[in-house]
Amino acid sequence: MTTQALTTEQNETIDGLIQSILDECNASAVAVCGLDGNILAEKSGVASVADFSLANIVALAIGSFSTTKELAHLIGESSFKSVFQKGKKTGILIYELNDEFIIIMLFGEKTTEGLARLYLKSIAPKIEAVLDDAEGQTAGTAGAGAAFEIKKKENA
Repeated sequence: MTTQALTTEQNETIDGLIQSILDECNASAVAVCGLDGNILAEKSGVASVADFSLANIVALAIGSFSTTKELAHLIGESSFKSVFQKGKKTGILIYELNDEFIIIMLFGEKTTEGLARLYLKSIAPKIEAVLDDAEGQTAGTAGAGAAFEIKKKENA
């Protein structure tokens, strides 16, 4: 699967789904991204996330998830569906959507791991369906950009 661009409707659908994750799980931030590091959609729920660079978190989370996936192979598993880390005040849940995309959720003390996992498991098929529909789309086929022409300015 290679998704290079989303239509406005697909983007709005994913935005709505990640907003529901923020609301239902009391998450701090949520990002849907490719394993190549591209962030397809992101939303923050609280100001404290401004202290973090979501792009840096995504890059490190992808590395962590990829490493964990290789550990799964070493013990005979095809993959682990999620990676969970919890500190004193903040946690992160990385959830696999398919072979190329993951959801990353940052959350605080008010969110429980079980709720986060359960909710992501219920939302993931909906996001995967949008990504499947977008397979192979380019910016042109997704409706981005209109034909344009550059005209040379004539001397007056």
